[in-house]
Amino acid sequence: MKLHDDKLVRHLIIFVLLKLCALIVLWWLFVKDAKVNVNAESVFEKISSQQKQEESPK
Repeated sequence: MKLHDDKLVRHLIIFVLLKLCALIVLWWLFVKDAKVNVNAESVFEKISSQQKQEESPK
């Protein structure tokens, strides 16, 4: 039974490492260079509009 457990642990470690590598590659291809420009005025407008919606009676 010990040999079977070692094989299972080895396969699980390999699987997790492969998934981690796949996530890193996907991040590198699609997310790394994504830039979001945010200015203070747009943030203020978004927050204030949400607060107005919460305060309005339903």
